[in-house]
Amino acid sequence: MARLALVLVDCDGGGHGRYDQATKLDVIAPALHAARSAGVKVVYLHNAPGGEGGPRNVHRELHGLREGKERLGPPGWKPLRPSYLPELAPTELEPEFQKAHQNGFRDTALDAYLRSWDVDSLVLVGFSLKSCLYHTAWAAQERNYRVIVLRDATCPPGAKEFPDTLDPSLEEGGWTRHVLLRLLETNVGYTATSRDWLDACRAVHALFPRT
Repeated sequence: MARLALVLVDCDGGGHGRYDQATKLDVIAPALHAARSAGVKVVYLHNAPGGEGGPRNVHRELHGLREGKERLGPPGWKPLRPSYLPELAPTELEPEFQKAHQNGFRDTALDAYLRSWDVDSLVLVGFSLKSCLYHTAWAAQERNYRVIVLRDATCPPGAKEFPDTLDPSLEEGGWTRHVLLRLLETNVGYTATSRDWLDACRAVHALFPRT
């Protein structure tokens, strides 16, 4: 556990009616508190608040213009502490890294921070499975970290699917989630459930109680 970190990817924000609300409260929050009780380091990643660059930034096209939206806004390079649900808020001792890309290692000090603590294994939770969580997992593996994604601590079954990829016959609710999880398991690392994680943390806490 001393060489392990729980990484929360884009778990900020909140509000009723969001697709990720139940996952944050019912899955990620218990996983976070279990990590703290077992002495696991916790790290937060969050997005720059819009304005990823200028008019020629490709993210503006891919995630804005082609969907009829404009993403240009106040520059996102200014330091920002986003708002969190109380159950997911970082402590003063837990680092937060602001990213401007899907890959949480790109242009951040995340890698240097983890190596300074001799961390070599990461448990990833957060959003979204087909975007920042997925790309951060790949980047971690490329930097020789052992990667475990908690597959129920991200987009719920059927969420973030295209209409033509929805498939209620699949456990994952659709082909996008199905394929991404298989790619992670095949080429990046491992997946587990939040129940697996809670059981592991409780076992460690029972053996090595923390005051």
